[in-house]
This record gives sequence, C-alpha cells and structure tokens, in this order.
Amino acid sequence: MANLPQDGNFDDIPDEIEGVPILKIGFKQAIGDDSPEHVAAYRHGKIYLNAKSDHWLNPITKMAEVAGFLSSSDPNHPIYHELGHALHERRNKALFIFARRIKIDAEIAVQVSAYACENGQEFVAEVYAGIQTGHVYTNEVMTHYRHLGGG
Repeated sequence: MANLPQDGNFDDIPDEIEGVPILKIGFKQAIGDDSPEHVAAYRHGKIYLNAKSDHWLNPITKMAEVAGFLSSSDPNHPIYHELGHALHERRNKALFIFARRIKIDAEIAVQVSAYACENGQEFVAEVYAGIQTGHVYTNEVMTHYRHLGGG
C-alpha cells in the first residue's frame, strides 16, 4: 500500500508512488479544466492533483459526502483511484485502452461502486482503490478485475 497521509493532507502527499509521478501543479494545463469538483486525474503516466479542488480543504468530510458513489470513503481515494489507472496502463497499455470501451455487468460492478459501472477502466481503478483501503471483493469481482488487466 502506498505511503499516504491518513488525513489526505495535500501538502503531505509524496511526489511519487510506485514510480508514478504525482504533480501538484499543472492540472489545468494537463486536463483542461481545474474546476473545484475535479480532484485528481491520470494522464500520460502522471497523476495530477487539482490544488483548487474543494476536496483538499477537508478530505475526510468530502469523501463522506460521496459515500456509495466510490469504492471507499478514504480521504486518499482519489489518489488510489488514479494510481489504479496508472498501474493498469503500465501492465498492459492495449488492454487499458480497450477497457474504456467495456461495459461491466451492473450486478458485478455495483458490488464495487456506482462509478465502477461506468466502464472497464473505472471498474479496475475503483477495485484497486477499494483494495488499497481494505475492501475485500468477491471472486466474481476479482475475476473481472484480473481479466481486464487489474493487478
């Protein structure tokens, strides 16, 4: 598991996790939109954190507000989620790209989170984030996770 601050404090987040750079500047240039609702994003091998996001003012409270939509309410969930994308792409870029077009059976994806229902990439990232925060998933979920290129 990544060594992240338990309270999700923006200033205490490391510059790199598992060889993936974490950038606290350049969000708007990389992503195109630094509106406060955007917390983090993965692009071209890097995780970008949006310093303007309301999330960083009180990560614990912000995550409680979205409980159920994501696979955990951990204040570091956005980082784990984006790290899930980075590791997914690192393992198999072709499968990572293909997974974006895959729709996961709702009965399986909903066991993870509402966001996991979006597509295969989000499913893999949400399962990864859930595992990092202590969730244990069914064999059915884990089989889909591995089939799509998850760890």
